[in-house]
Amino acid sequence: MKFYRQPRLFIKRDRAALLDIAQFARNILALMEGVDKAILTQDLRTQSAVLY
Repeated sequence: MKFYRQPRLFIKRDRAALLDIAQFARNILALMEGVDKAILTQDLRTQSAVLY
């Protein structure tokens, strides 16, 4: 049985993807500060950016 070192590349990419997700989540929280449900329901652009 032969093992390859390739999986380490995937681990680095997975870590990078998780760091990106965490950063985008922080960005969303910062941008949504002060936005309540009433504002969000009327702003299609913000809904599209945040909810999906």
